[in-house]
Amino acid sequence: MTCRPTSNTAAQSAAVPFLDIANRSVLAGEQDNPQVLTGLSAVQIAGRLGYPASPAGWAIGGAASTIIVAIDQVPHGQAPATGAHG
Repeated sequence: MTCRPTSNTAAQSAAVPFLDIANRSVLAGEQDNPQVLTGLSAVQIAGRLGYPASPAGWAIGGAASTIIVAIDQVPHGQAPATGAHG
């Protein structure tokens, strides 16, 4: 099985950072909008995570959901797929 890009565009295909999930899904580039975090301290960002309607909570929660879905699609108890990246 070859890796398939998830939630990325052609412009992100060579982007860093990327996340390879069991050689089955590749999430390329930022998964959230880093601009919503501009000017916020770590404590402020953490505080906004409890409020999903806030821009920071929405962005980070959405990114986390994308990653969780990709991980959940990996058959548990099986070795990673081999292919283009394996």
